[in-house]
Amino acid sequence: MTWSAIVAKELASRLQGRLSYVILTLMVVTSAILPGRQAVLRVFTAKLYREHPDRATATEALARIPPDASVVAQGTIVPHLSHRDRIYMLDDGAPEADYVIAASTRLATWPALTPQSVDAWLERRRQAGYQEIFAKDGWVLLRR
Repeated sequence: MTWSAIVAKELASRLQGRLSYVILTLMVVTSAILPGRQAVLRVFTAKLYREHPDRATATEALARIPPDASVVAQGTIVPHLSHRDRIYMLDDGAPEADYVIAASTRLATWPALTPQSVDAWLERRRQAGYQEIFAKDGWVLLRR
């Protein structure tokens, strides 16, 4: 291999590395400034850091559940109960638990497709003997 071939190969290698960084930087900058639903941009809005009206109701409902109780919860509530030993997702296969909590009209209904599906699961629990101990602003807490 000649000296000029070695230099050309090394130069191409260096340019390719820098080109990758330039392309990556352009992609990040472009995605940050393009209009649309850029989720990361919400971090820079004051709205994200305002008190959500449901927070007080959610806190009140969650506070009624004893620390050692088993809980079946709507999917979006589960992360707020993740410190518990026995927490289950509210769906057709959910086991019997001490408490059931949901907010079908206030939160995303996943894994259910509609708020009516969540309400149907709650109704089945009521028919199985669960008692409603909290209902406020769309939040429902049932106890067995």
